[in-house]
Amino acid sequence: MNFQNDLNAYIRAGYPLIYVSALEPERAISSIEKVCDSINDGLSCHIWKNTTGWDNTGNGDDPDEIFECIDRRQTPNAVSVLCNYHAYIGENPNPVLVQQFMDSYFKWKTAENHRTVIVLSPFYKMAPELERFFQTINYTLPETEQIEKIVDSIASAY
Repeated sequence: MNFQNDLNAYIRAGYPLIYVSALEPERAISSIEKVCDSINDGLSCHIWKNTTGWDNTGNGDDPDEIFECIDRRQTPNAVSVLCNYHAYIGENPNPVLVQQFMDSYFKWKTAENHRTVIVLSPFYKMAPELERFFQTINYTLPETEQIEKIVDSIASAY
């Protein structure tokens, strides 16, 4: 299976926490948004970056307030992408954030509070106690066959 099929399956199956390793984060975000658009009538997808906050609306939000925002401001079934959040839950993790992920996992797994949170990082770094809560997917670069199809389709258009 490919990245989009795997992600689609995990979201539809109700997994609340997904870890995506991607060397090209903008391409990965684009693929995540396409998957969100394809599920039901489309799921809302919110992107958080430490530098720009939620959906490029500010100067960045405090990483400690992420959970409150996901719970209070975002609708059930929404998908939230936390870019480079491995910095807070990887090496020398913040114990409060680790506990919040564990607590939120059980809350977000329920139908009435369901949320999907994706940690998007260039590499896999996670506190060992969190590993059992996350499904992990690698966003790989396109293979030669995929590149050839893209080039062929562009060439045939001209």
